Amino acid sequence: LPGERAALVVLCPFGSCTRESFLSVVDLQSGSARSVLDEVIRAWYVDTGHVVWVRGDGAVFATPFDLDRLQMSDSHVPLFEGVRASGTTLMTADMVMDREGTVVFVEGAGARTDLDLVWVDRNGGEEPVEVAFTVGMDYPDFSPDGTRLAFVEEQDVMPVTANMEP
Repeated sequence: LPGERAALVVLCPFGSCTRESFLSVVDLQSGSARSVLDEVIRAWYVDTGHVVWVRGDGAVFATPFDLDRLQMSDSHVPLFEGVRASGTTLMTADMVMDREGTVVFVEGAGARTDLDLVWVDRNGGEEPVEVAFTVGMDYPDFSPDGTRLAFVEEQDVMPVTANMEP
């Protein structure tokens, strides 16, 4: 989280995120952690003051987050659906988001081999990302400077450079 006072983490109580998981806030000064939301498999804080999070069914929501009190609002706004959630013992959403709200995700449910990687703008417009192959794109993540996307493909990290302009 901004200010390096706290961090958001997704925790799985029994070493498996396929059944239960929850979003927690860890206070880095005291070392304490507390749950703020159930049924979250991935989450990001964005500069608008929201936490954007994904449920196990692939639905994406935004919730206001108070950085001073380290608390989430009870007002969850649905953003979109259809993010692929995958994993056998560690359920994760095949989606990444940068602090400004740029999103890249793999569409679908469960494991797929016919994947399309797309940029989605804030109005819901989609633009395909050109890559040399279309299978095995797991665990996507933005580079720290937000100009590239990396993902795991058959146990190797494959960088993909794409134009980040809206």
